[in-house]
Amino acid sequence: MSDNKTLSYGDLVVTLTSAFTPRWNDSGSGANRDGAFWHPTSQANNTLRPLGSVAVPHHNPLPNNHAVLLVGDNPAQRAKGIYDPAVASPVDYTLLWTDAGSGADADGSFWRPVPPAGYISLGDVAGVGRAKPRVDEVWCVRADLVSDGVYPEGSVWDDGGSGADADGSFWEVVPRPGGGAGEYVPVVAGTFRFTGGYAKPEGALAKVPALFVPRQKGAGVVGRPPVLTAEDEVPDVGQTSELAVQSAVTLPFTSFFDATDRQGLGNIRDPFCTVTKKVGWVVLEKFPNYQETVYTQTQSVTTGVRKTKSESTSHSAGVTISSEIGYGLSKWSVSLNYQFSFSQTSSIEEVQERTMSKTITVAPHTVAIAWGKKIVIQGVRSDGTRIEGEVSFNASEEVAVTDVPVKA
Repeated sequence: MSDNKTLSYGDLVVTLTSAFTPRWNDSGSGANRDGAFWHPTSQANNTLRPLGSVAVPHHNPLPNNHAVLLVGDNPAQRAKGIYDPAVASPVDYTLLWTDAGSGADADGSFWRPVPPAGYISLGDVAGVGRAKPRVDEVWCVRADLVSDGVYPEGSVWDDGGSGADADGSFWEVVPRPGGGAGEYVPVVAGTFRFTGGYAKPEGALAKVPALFVPRQKGAGVVGRPPVLTAEDEVPDVGQTSELAVQSAVTLPFTSFFDATDRQGLGNIRDPFCTVTKKVGWVVLEKFPNYQETVYTQTQSVTTGVRKTKSESTSHSAGVTISSEIGYGLSKWSVSLNYQFSFSQTSSIEEVQERTMSKTITVAPHTVAIAWGKKIVIQGVRSDGTRIEGEVSFNASEEVAVTDVPVKA
């Protein structure tokens, strides 16, 4: 079977996998909650590996029902001979916990990778029985390609009720809300951290990979509104000029949706989604003047994103657009403002709802057209299907006015 499609993000190559091998579950332990641990299957001759094992709060089969990140070193960057490899094998493992005394049907053990100097371990590993994992089962990531993560409320599983000799709990690691303010976008890897007892693990252990997603320079720059020369060319209010793609961000689908998203899993061979920002001009209002004299008109225009529209976008398209954060990934509240900013107007200012007044002078025998910047955010899956929840709004920028001559 062929490997899943990969994309390069600077020094890292990434993909998703839904292939796993079982490592341990708590069956027979008497624990209060079900828990199971699986290890993702590497690809590309083991050059693409997971960053740790996966913990889930159930005993259901995981293959083809869950997606996690695989990462590797970008050979194109290596050819330049500039950087240290983006990933490195751990040099050893430290034993964290075993199920000894739990009465589980199978033996289980959990280990923490020991990274080489300059690299960071991003997830813990479930062993096969009580055996130490091999060092080629996971990668550690170069420290400059790592971002802070957090633990969601509530552990994935703990040994409570099992009677194990030592207490322990297992916590998912996800990107920190508000992370990603520049060229590097934090993404979820599907890893967990163990801690003795039932409180959250040490915060410094919560780390996620950060993918290099630069701003697209010079793409889709929108100049002045269309030049119209005849009355029959005057568009209707609400009509939009041709939209230009100003920026696009492509990430693994787990950056936008749950790891169990059925449509994403169905496209696991190409497990990426792209969100584009398109910009054009929209007619806000038009003012005909068939008289011989000049007249003026003051027009109020509301621009930006209303709160209700922002919420609906977040829930359906996987992208949050609001006056508080600008543009971001709604799944993890990770900022995309750097990628989506192209002018002196910041992303937050661009989407803020505001009402402005514009006084328009209409010359004799002309139609004055008030134009605003229109922004359309669209999401597309790898198979070309559009993600529901396209959103459009008028940017919070100055209104532009053009004149078209009309017959008396």
